[in-house]
Amino acid sequence: MEALFSAAVGELVSRCLSFLISRYPSMPELSKVESLRKLERALLRIAITVEEAEGRLITNKAMLQQLKMLRREMRKGYYVFNKFRYLDQEEEGKAEMEQTIYFLLQKDEPPGEFSLGVLPIIGRGKVGKSTLVEHVCYDVRVRHHFSQIVLFSGNKFIEEKLGTLMNGGIIKHKSNPQNDGKILVIVELDEDVEEGAWRRLLSASRSCLPSGSKIIVTSRSEKTVNFGTTQALRLNFLTREACWYFFKVLVFGSTYAEDQPKLTSIAMEIFEEYYCQDDLLRDFTGSFANSKNIAAILRANASTQHWRRILACVSRNWQPNLLPCSTDTNDVRVENGHYYISRISNISQYVLVDRRHRIVGFDHKAAPKITIDEVMYGRVTPKGKFEAVWWRSHLPPHYSYITTCEIHYSKCTDGRENSTKKRKSLS
Repeated sequence: MEALFSAAVGELVSRCLSFLISRYPSMPELSKVESLRKLERALLRIAITVEEAEGRLITNKAMLQQLKMLRREMRKGYYVFNKFRYLDQEEEGKAEMEQTIYFLLQKDEPPGEFSLGVLPIIGRGKVGKSTLVEHVCYDVRVRHHFSQIVLFSGNKFIEEKLGTLMNGGIIKHKSNPQNDGKILVIVELDEDVEEGAWRRLLSASRSCLPSGSKIIVTSRSEKTVNFGTTQALRLNFLTREACWYFFKVLVFGSTYAEDQPKLTSIAMEIFEEYYCQDDLLRDFTGSFANSKNIAAILRANASTQHWRRILACVSRNWQPNLLPCSTDTNDVRVENGHYYISRISNISQYVLVDRRHRIVGFDHKAAPKITIDEVMYGRVTPKGKFEAVWWRSHLPPHYSYITTCEIHYSKCTDGRENSTKKRKSLS
């Protein structure tokens, strides 16, 4: 029996995994979806074999060596599976960047009344619009093409002429005038803008912007699509599957999550709870940033006790954010402009977080010294309202997101404690 099992393992490993891994990139006759399904089925068969083998008492050294090899090959297979499954996400990001650069470098000016190219970039808050534009601005081709890159944020300047603000914006790049001194203008809108006001702005811009200059407009509003002279670029958040993949990498790093099944199971529960609450938090820093926050808290203490405590805290976040007298998880306290998050250090406390926030750019000295992690862990307990750094991006433009917080005691918790005391006194 052992010899038969050993032979089966060797055959399965050599013919299935090695073949698929080595030949996957050169399978033009199969679509990517079909190839991924075939690899997934092979990995499932191997995982079942490993699980059955681990349930047996194996004493044969050769068998144990085969099992070890099978685990190793299975990990390689899952690596290839995840790599190609989520490669489209990465390629999509590259395509968006190249599409933007192509628009900026093309010489043909758009037809129509305004000889000024405008590219709208549309997406929800914190989906990555500013990050995409920042990477585009750092591209050597773009910097050689434009003699100046200017950034304008907010909506106030829309009411004025762009020519009067050329010296008032943030100059992100400036070099010796080349290519007729073309200028790239980045406009970050935070509210809706009337199309008439935008058209007047473009009309005023023709007199001060050299021919060949371009404008990129980033906005959450679909109305901004009408401002473009070319098709708008839309950005979306990662899919649920991609978020889990990156979350797992953030939590476990280079180690294999399969080697720690208990922690992996808890991590999956935390992710599912957190992902379901993503609509509550996403507009603040984005789903990927929120995943990084919770992953950092988990990495700080890789124990089942700590992770279950985190899971309990994440699970409790729904109740205080529901509207009064509501049990529907879709009925969230959004219009109040704030939300509650459970404090890890004290289950009877919640941190009241203002949904409105301010952004600190390159000057991190202007950011507060307190971080939200310190507040959650109880390392600091400020009195009254205070500011804290919710998240600091490691990607350009390296924004720090600052929010106003206040620590509150949970009325629900107090009520449960009082009820418990009453029951004890009655008994």
